[in-house]
Amino acid sequence: MEAFVRKGRPEDFISLTPSNNYLARLSAKEREKAGGIQLRAIRLVSPEGKVSILLTNMLNKSQFEREEIIGLYFRRWAVEDHYRNEKVVLDIEKFHGKTPNSIRQELFAVVIMSVIARTLMVLTSRMHCTKRAEFQFKNAVMTLASEAAVLVPDDPERAVEIFSQLIKAIKRVRYYRSKISRASQPRVTKRPPNKWCSGRQEKLKNA
Repeated sequence: MEAFVRKGRPEDFISLTPSNNYLARLSAKEREKAGGIQLRAIRLVSPEGKVSILLTNMLNKSQFEREEIIGLYFRRWAVEDHYRNEKVVLDIEKFHGKTPNSIRQELFAVVIMSVIARTLMVLTSRMHCTKRAEFQFKNAVMTLASEAAVLVPDDPERAVEIFSQLIKAIKRVRYYRSKISRASQPRVTKRPPNKWCSGRQEKLKNA
């Protein structure tokens, strides 16, 4: 990998071989079958100048072009960002019900809330276009949750008025990305440590 970075090529094929530590845990027959893995390395340079390397097993360059794989990576990153928002903002891992049906209902409710909130964010950005500002997903969800119960009144004109107020409330809170790139920070959880997991890890170390 380091040799590929030093060469400065946009893409190349590299081979990864099993480490001695990995081979030591295998039997004699398994070591005979263990071989190297051929991967395709693609250089990705961000607008800030940060170099990233994408690894893929899509080795056919004519079928999978470099630009298509980079575009696929950014699309996949957006999915991961969406999952992070669901876990952090919507607290999707915390269920109030205990039956399978109640858990499904909570998951569907979270998905519906997320879709409506993001739709409102897009509408807000089109109505109040800004250059660098991004509308906050958390504020959109909180605003929608406070007014969701009255979004379906009998009076359609009242519903339109409430909808306009929602967009104004979402516009009020904006997020500006920093121009200076900062190192990623580890996630910190305030939950008590899982004794079962910690005990299992200790047993694996001493095994």
